[in-house]
Amino acid sequence: MISLEEARAYVMDACGRRPKISTKVSEALGLVTAEDVIARESLPPFANTAMDGFAVRSEDLQDTHTRLRVVETIAAGHNPQKTLHPGEASRITTGAPVPVGADA
Repeated sequence: MISLEEARAYVMDACGRRPKISTKVSEALGLVTAEDVIARESLPPFANTAMDGFAVRSEDLQDTHTRLRVVETIAAGHNPQKTLHPGEASRITTGAPVPVGADA
């Protein structure tokens, strides 16, 4: 039996390195970037949600028995109409902007 390090070296030697190439993004399917790619600007240019749920104020959740009043539903593509105040939450869908006052 060989060690993990020997196995890793064997696999890396067998794979070899591929030469770096420049190509259009539209032709890059199946390729791997040779260096980090960093966006010049944030898109979307606002804080948005990664999944459906509720936008809340973390201060309101210190007590595990807290009840919050849902003041609006925010869908992706629509802007929040309300600022969250103590005791309030917004129902929010994936990709929607986070309302002012929410931090969780």
